[in-house]
Amino acid sequence: MNGPLRHVTRAACLAWFATRAALADVPVSEPPPSAVPAEPPPSVVVAEPPLATVYAPTTVFAVPPLVIEEASLTDAAGTPTASVFLVERHAAPLVTVELRLATEGLIDGGRITQGAVAALNTVWEGPWSTGPRGAIARMGGKASVDCGWRLCTLTLHTPAAALPEALDAFADLLRAPALDGEALSDWRRDQAERHRYATKNTSVIAAWASTRLLWPGTKRAVAPDARFRAVSAGALEATWRRILAEGQPSIAVAGDTTMATILPLFQADFGHLRGTIGWPVEAGPSLDEERVVLVDVPWTSRPLVRVAWASPGALDPDQPAWQVAWRSLAGGMGARMLARLREADGLLYSMGGDYLEVSATAGWSSLELVVNEADLGAALVALDEELDRLQRDGLAPEELRGAVEGQIGWEALRLLDREALTGHLKRYGDLPVAHFAVRFPTYREVTLEQVNAAARTWLTQPRTWIVVGDRDAIEPVLAKRSESVTQWTACRAVRGRRCR
Repeated sequence: MNGPLRHVTRAACLAWFATRAALADVPVSEPPPSAVPAEPPPSVVVAEPPLATVYAPTTVFAVPPLVIEEASLTDAAGTPTASVFLVERHAAPLVTVELRLATEGLIDGGRITQGAVAALNTVWEGPWSTGPRGAIARMGGKASVDCGWRLCTLTLHTPAAALPEALDAFADLLRAPALDGEALSDWRRDQAERHRYATKNTSVIAAWASTRLLWPGTKRAVAPDARFRAVSAGALEATWRRILAEGQPSIAVAGDTTMATILPLFQADFGHLRGTIGWPVEAGPSLDEERVVLVDVPWTSRPLVRVAWASPGALDPDQPAWQVAWRSLAGGMGARMLARLREADGLLYSMGGDYLEVSATAGWSSLELVVNEADLGAALVALDEELDRLQRDGLAPEELRGAVEGQIGWEALRLLDREALTGHLKRYGDLPVAHFAVRFPTYREVTLEQVNAAARTWLTQPRTWIVVGDRDAIEPVLAKRSESVTQWTACRAVRGRRCR
């Protein structure tokens, strides 16, 4: 116990003992039987000083309901041009705005390279002290951009009182970004370093190998684009103009405002946006066959193991039950995988994992383990045993309670954060906006039978294994598990071609 409470507790204890000693007729240590007072009558209440002050909550913590309002911006003819989603949060006088522009089809194989789009993340914003971005900062706000292979997200954080002026400056920044030449030079140097680093980190290699395996033929770039050296300020400006002209817009807002306040402001500043590139529908991963891929990285003594399998999509009836099963398996410090592989067997160097709802109908789960070479065989056996045990035996009732409460607590954190809220108000193809209303009652109502049935269904799916490490050390271990092991070099995993 630390801080002021420690001193209060100690003082209370000393006062209590002093009071007892002063009132006692005999030493407190061993009173004779004759000195023990008789039991008081029932009507008398004997009160003693408490050992410490107890701080108990006076109200039950309640998460505010997630109510999503939806409206549209329109052009002069009244045709809808952009969707606007709002979650009101009035606890703090702040507003977060995210403007998204769809970019899929423009990047990597289209008319715009991945390298040029990535450069926008650094140079689009311009200096902090000048231009529209500086004006936003002087209002107490912040503007940023994050462009990827599917969309560009422009984010504005601002005090609610400064929202009209901040939106005007944000719109100016949108129309005429400050392409900073010095920042572009810094970005080129950073890309060169990332390009060299791409085949040196086992976790990065495993992630890119997963992309190549699970989304074969995808247009997304899986490694830093070597063409970054050719990116110029003129190319960046042309890239941005095309994104503005063709990327379908969508706006998500969370904070201390109302739809009646923001809609006229957005109409004035962003009503001209009417892109033709629609929102993408994410394809599900290719996880229909059992396979083992060994990526040869001879310089590491700690192999990395990633295993992935198909899981329910966002609107699948099994989604809530599998989410709870996943949390018990690998979703927290008390999860089964950590309890077995790290606490009981001492095999793990590190562990991670995720369950992702890729679309309404498709999802995938993955686990990632880093172990010492000598422990690889035992770790793979323990991993198989825990997956099979959950599939066969299911959860115990106490595990269900812990997993449900953990999931609800995690969802509650998202509800209370403006940035997390706007991040969930995305409109990806077949996911309706109603999906983003967090389903506390759904998790509460999940039964043990439903969770165990979902575990039986989804843990029998074919698994893709990716093992990154020294081939000479780990090939004998993998040969005992599978007759067919595909072998890649690190360069193939990252760039899809042989090392030079």
